[in-house]
Amino acid sequence: MGRQCITEVGLWLPSLRPGVEEWQQMLSSLGQLYVQGVKVDWLALDREYSREKVALPTYPFQRQRYWVESSEGSDKTTTKHPSATASSPITELLDRGDYQQLTAMLSEKESLTAVEVVQQLIHLHQKAVAQTALRDCLYHIEWQIKPLDVASEKPSQDGQWLIIGGEVTVTQKLAEQLEQKQQSCRFVKELPQDYSELLQLVQQETELPLVGIVYLNCEEVTSHEEVLSQTETTCQSLLELLQALLQDESSNPTKVWVVTAGAVALGEHPISVAQTPLWGMGKVVSLEHPELWGGLIDLEPSKDVESQMEYLITELLNPDADDQIVYRREERYVPRLVPSSPSTSKTFKAEPTGSYLITGGLGSLGLKVANWLVQQGARHLILLSRRGLTEETEAAVAALQEAGNKVSVMSADVAEITDMERVWKQIQAEEKPLKGIIHAAGVGRLDTLEELTPEVWEAVLRPKVKGGWNLHQLSSSENLDFFVCFSSIASVWGSAGQAHYAAGNQFLDGLMHYRSSLGLPGLAINWGPWAGGGMVTAEAEEWLAQTGLETLSPELAISALEYLMSADQVQVTVSQNDWSHFKAMYALKRPRPLLDLITVAAERVEAKTEQAPNLQQRLEVVAETQRSELLRQILQEEVALVLDLPITSRPNPEVGFFDMGMDSLMAVELQKRMSKLLGVNLSSTLTFDLPNIEKLEKYIIDQHLVGFFKPETDEDQQEESFLETNLLAEIEQSSDQELEGSIDQILESIID
Repeated sequence: MGRQCITEVGLWLPSLRPGVEEWQQMLSSLGQLYVQGVKVDWLALDREYSREKVALPTYPFQRQRYWVESSEGSDKTTTKHPSATASSPITELLDRGDYQQLTAMLSEKESLTAVEVVQQLIHLHQKAVAQTALRDCLYHIEWQIKPLDVASEKPSQDGQWLIIGGEVTVTQKLAEQLEQKQQSCRFVKELPQDYSELLQLVQQETELPLVGIVYLNCEEVTSHEEVLSQTETTCQSLLELLQALLQDESSNPTKVWVVTAGAVALGEHPISVAQTPLWGMGKVVSLEHPELWGGLIDLEPSKDVESQMEYLITELLNPDADDQIVYRREERYVPRLVPSSPSTSKTFKAEPTGSYLITGGLGSLGLKVANWLVQQGARHLILLSRRGLTEETEAAVAALQEAGNKVSVMSADVAEITDMERVWKQIQAEEKPLKGIIHAAGVGRLDTLEELTPEVWEAVLRPKVKGGWNLHQLSSSENLDFFVCFSSIASVWGSAGQAHYAAGNQFLDGLMHYRSSLGLPGLAINWGPWAGGGMVTAEAEEWLAQTGLETLSPELAISALEYLMSADQVQVTVSQNDWSHFKAMYALKRPRPLLDLITVAAERVEAKTEQAPNLQQRLEVVAETQRSELLRQILQEEVALVLDLPITSRPNPEVGFFDMGMDSLMAVELQKRMSKLLGVNLSSTLTFDLPNIEKLEKYIIDQHLVGFFKPETDEDQQEESFLETNLLAEIEQSSDQELEGSIDQILESIID
């Protein structure tokens, strides 16, 4: 109508059209405006919608499939706020319109502004939801008795063994026992200065392969200097050994076993805290280089090591899937992660007359904890930081002080004993008794074993090991209500690229158990990654979600802290996981029994109008002579899809999956696709046990398609070998001109 009345206007665009959806018409008109040169804010248009970039064909003869895949069933994991869809007593009261109950739950302050009312209701709702969500986030390690199933007395492999460290009597006894089992053995009394030279020397002395290295560290130390010295020396030496093995060009894999005595808090004997970092380090080695890893063995600390030699020999020569073993009272224990529900006997409240120390106090986590302590009644806070105040942190500290709290910011390095002695004098001068310590200082880095240097190792361990030990020593005479260490999941199940971080946090875990054995307060919280600050960037958060590890919202984490401060456990893990995905990723390179007791909910099967035929049905419709070719084609297509290759690009069956560019996430996806294709649950280690299409095909035929293929006989193999030999001989006897002609014929047949 407008176009008919005003004919001079160049372009009329409708917003509505009969028979066309409103949104579709609006987009069409918007597109025409853009073509006419009008600037469109496309980012603003797409802000509320999920989009996916699709590559379009550039040439008509590529013959590639360009259907846009449906987003339904996508398994991308996103971190959700715990209160996004959950209900709480607040929402229930709002639904009922019960303003009297809501009013009763608010602050006792006489008059509240509308904004303050809303803020309090939001806080109460988030706290209630977080407490409910905690049930799925708390775990602890349970040590269970599991005898070693020794199928045969014969060792899994004969060869040379190298024993490093330990007391001379222990190493001699172990060497004698190994030699009685027909194993060649050599031991080194002192920790070597050059492991590469030692490995070369061992390999030159005998033709037997070096099959195992036993790294002994069973000495117990308790003095301040000895604990720090042994921690540094033994870890650095083990790192040098592992790096030398990684640089060694020997084709035979050598397994490293770390043996301790009392490094695990199990039984009545106090933990040997100086040995604990080796366990954190070992958990990461197992993830990064399973081909080099034997395991961790912790012997009974109250008995001499020589009397436990039988257990040690049995573990070394007959290993099973468990690579963390503890012996106590002649029983063999292995760790299993289990859900935790600690009992609480009190409600935590801070003392207004006491003072509270937070290391890393100006960091993101430290400031969140400071705010929470104020909410719990604390009025005197000491925030410790190496860097001191910045513009950003100054505003946060000022906000704490506005409420009438005294906040002291002290610049000090928690790992320097002289700095901490100065801090302690200042605390004592304030005449406000120190009632609690929260040790949240830390340095987060990602460095593989190959990349680690002594300087980087020391930088990451200092705040955890030296810092934690300094705080313990200085506070031992204080009447503390709590001593909380912010540890990490890295020391529970390991974290690739964080051997140093796992070692440092394992020390804190052990330190809290050590304090508990002395009757002192101690709590280690093995945190999963926190959202909204801390050490996790937005990119890292997205990657973690893809591995099945979700970030903890600050509300959920603080709720966990409040709950655990009133609980009766020394060590608790707080982590949000998509266990179905995380377990598959975790056990990608070798079995991981640690998570065997974590149940995984069955995956939801989406309803489809047409069920795609499974692999057996697809093979049944073709002749037996064509099945092998069809199976290989199907496997090539599955691998191509996982690698995001063009559908017409068929991967070479003999090339390794990881040589093609497959990463750990892709490996899990391939395992899931193959499980769905076969209708069975395949092992998480599928791509490592069967590293290319050719081996995967043979495994499927032998194990899951029995009867579909004619068994290969010795005659078939001989005929194949005969044909291959004749073909090679024919090629060797042909001239270059004849070979070029044959290649041309092959290429022409392919093109035709």
